[in-house]
Amino acid sequence: RIDKAKNLKLAITAGVGSDHVNLEAACKRGITVAEISGSNVVSVAEHVVMQMLALVRNFIPAYK
Repeated sequence: RIDKAKNLKLAITAGVGSDHVNLEAACKRGITVAEISGSNVVSVAEHVVMQMLALVRNFIPAYK
Protein backbone atom coordinates (compact mmCIF):
# COMPACT_ATOMS: atom_id res chain seq x y z
CA ARG A 1 0.00 0.00 0.00
CA ILE A 2 2.80 2.40 0.79
CA ASP A 3 4.22 2.02 -2.71
CA LYS A 4 0.89 3.16 -4.20
CA ALA A 5 0.83 6.36 -2.11
CA LYS A 6 3.47 8.36 -3.98
CA ASN A 7 2.84 11.67 -2.16
CA LEU A 8 2.42 10.28 1.35
CA LYS A 9 4.58 12.09 3.91
CA LEU A 10 2.82 11.32 7.21
CA ALA A 11 0.87 8.30 8.46
CA ILE A 12 -1.03 8.72 11.73
CA THR A 13 -2.44 5.82 13.71
CA ALA A 14 -5.00 6.66 16.38
CA GLY A 15 -5.08 3.26 18.03
CA VAL A 16 -2.68 1.63 20.43
CA GLY A 17 0.47 0.41 18.73
CA SER A 18 1.80 0.78 15.23
CA ASP A 19 2.45 -2.89 14.48
CA HIS A 20 -0.09 -2.77 11.64
CA VAL A 21 2.10 -0.26 9.76
CA ASN A 22 5.13 -1.47 7.83
CA LEU A 23 7.64 0.76 9.60
CA GLU A 24 10.59 -0.47 7.54
CA ALA A 25 8.88 0.42 4.25
CA ALA A 26 7.77 3.77 5.65
CA CYS A 27 11.33 4.57 6.76
CA LYS A 28 12.74 3.71 3.32
CA ARG A 29 10.25 6.08 1.68
CA GLY A 30 10.86 8.87 4.21
CA ILE A 31 7.34 8.65 5.63
CA THR A 32 6.85 9.74 9.22
CA VAL A 33 4.65 7.39 11.25
CA ALA A 34 3.01 9.02 14.28
CA GLU A 35 1.08 7.25 17.02
CA ILE A 36 -1.40 9.30 19.03
CA SER A 37 -2.51 6.70 21.53
CA GLY A 38 -4.26 8.08 24.56
CA SER A 39 -5.83 10.98 22.69
CA ASN A 40 -9.35 9.69 23.26
CA VAL A 41 -9.00 8.43 26.84
CA VAL A 42 -11.32 11.05 28.34
CA SER A 43 -14.07 10.62 25.74
CA VAL A 44 -14.02 6.83 26.11
CA ALA A 45 -14.30 7.14 29.90
CA GLU A 46 -17.20 9.59 29.53
CA HIS A 47 -18.96 7.22 27.14
CA VAL A 48 -18.60 4.28 29.53
CA VAL A 49 -19.94 6.28 32.49
CA MET A 50 -22.95 7.45 30.46
CA GLN A 51 -23.63 3.87 29.29
CA MET A 52 -23.59 2.71 32.93
CA LEU A 53 -25.98 5.50 33.94
CA ALA A 54 -28.32 4.60 31.08
CA LEU A 55 -28.39 0.97 32.23
CA VAL A 56 -28.77 1.72 35.95
CA ARG A 57 -31.56 4.24 35.43
CA ASN A 58 -33.37 2.06 32.87
CA PHE A 59 -33.22 4.97 30.43
CA ILE A 60 -33.69 3.20 27.10
CA PRO A 61 -36.81 1.13 27.99
CA ALA A 62 -38.31 4.17 29.70
CA TYR A 63 -37.74 6.23 26.54
CA LYS A 64 -39.77 3.80 24.43
